[in-house]
Amino acid sequence: GKKNSLGTVSMISERIGTCAIMQPSFLPWAGYFNLIALSEHFIFLTDAEFSKGSWHNRNQVLIEGKKAWITCPIERAGMHSALDSIQLKSGNQWRKKMTRTLLHNYAKAPFLNEVKFILDTLNDSAYLSLAELNIRLIKQISEELSLDTKFSESRQLNINLPRSKKLEALILDKDCIRYLSPVGAKEYLIEDGVLPNSSINLAFQEYIPQPYTQYNSQEFVSHLSIFDVIANLGMHETSEYVLNGIETSVKI
Repeated sequence: GKKNSLGTVSMISERIGTCAIMQPSFLPWAGYFNLIALSEHFIFLTDAEFSKGSWHNRNQVLIEGKKAWITCPIERAGMHSALDSIQLKSGNQWRKKMTRTLLHNYAKAPFLNEVKFILDTLNDSAYLSLAELNIRLIKQISEELSLDTKFSESRQLNINLPRSKKLEALILDKDCIRYLSPVGAKEYLIEDGVLPNSSINLAFQEYIPQPYTQYNSQEFVSHLSIFDVIANLGMHETSEYVLNGIETSVKI
């Protein structure tokens, strides 16, 4: 294939033909939704390895005005378990407790009513698998934010290749011409040498969250769960924030 250019993604005009691939994480931050917004196809990497202490089953919100973790407890899993095999702890105790924590700490947030659907999904014990819960929440929030992105899951294709080769196969399966990657993955993508030498254009997202007024906090705490953004800004403002509340730049 031809050597491609590492380019910047100029907003929505370049969305068509753009693919992003991410592991489904728990109530992710605004940058995750920016990646969804800038992609035509968003593929959940469901057959990745589960990583304990990662964003897979936890995220951060403000508790008593301070950054704190909320975590979905999981059933015991062996080493190197696939993300899509991870089961949530049975019973509703943890679901009720997390809901109480969020309601209590965001009780006076201006848009609490706009995050209620998130709490309903959290409390739906039909979601026994971590990946399924994460994907359901991400899709629901994307829909509320009016993001017009097509979702799929990597496990549907069952591709057994090394990491960058696998990404390439997933992107080509969607007939995409551009891969939008978080800038954090840049080193390994270049080191692997697969995508930089493929016909796929490689672009890096760099999402810099802008401060917004956070209920119960003196100074802005960035990179919190999307829950915090919606509770403070409301859905309409959050969809602006996910798209434009940023400076997008690419450093090569």
